[in-house]
Amino acid sequence: MNAQPAELSKTIADQNRALAQAMGDPESKPALRGLSHKYAAIISFAFTVAVLWRAEPGLDWLAGFMSLGSITALFAVSGAYHTINWHPEVRVWMRRVDHTMIFVCIAGIYTGYALLLLKSPLSQNLVAIFWVATVLGGFFKLVWVMAPRLLSTILYIGVSWSGMLIYKELERCIGSQPIQAMLGTGIVLSVGAIFYALAWPGKHAKYFGYHEIFHLTVIGHLAVHLWVVAEFALKVI
Repeated sequence: MNAQPAELSKTIADQNRALAQAMGDPESKPALRGLSHKYAAIISFAFTVAVLWRAEPGLDWLAGFMSLGSITALFAVSGAYHTINWHPEVRVWMRRVDHTMIFVCIAGIYTGYALLLLKSPLSQNLVAIFWVATVLGGFFKLVWVMAPRLLSTILYIGVSWSGMLIYKELERCIGSQPIQAMLGTGIVLSVGAIFYALAWPGKHAKYFGYHEIFHLTVIGHLAVHLWVVAEFALKVI
């Protein structure tokens, strides 16, 4: 990109205004939009506090904070973004933060695993790649505000499923049952992401549509990670 800083800022501002118009009236969204993540944030926060209270200080506490804290943060940002009728310009920024939190959550979860369970060079390198993807994803959201929904969805699914590269090592540490739960809910989440990308079903639903379906699949998958971190990584339940 050869644009000068002033030109780039103008371009981003123009994209922000265009996106704010494209997003339409925030009050037109389904009545249940974001409520599942709002309540999930409260439950996840309470669970995280309880787990960290019992975790060993030092590395265990840090790993738990990275994993559980990133999940709670994702739910909190998503709940706030989707339930509050923000000013159009603020809404655009909240949307960008909400989407970036997906990268942060994936990197945070696997950082906890890498600190406590995974020792191979592959696992350590993959976690480093996740954090690079998080930084790039945030930059991507800043510069290309109007990126197609399908492109973003493909990027999220690709980063998420790359965790499969270390699942065999993780299975040796925690057993097959948690891995099967991860894979099963991961498949359901991917289907929900496809619904989200296609904006189907219930694009004009009054109460519950494709977006709400996607949010429920996210909750299901991340609930498994909350359990795995607490029981197998931190060993507090």
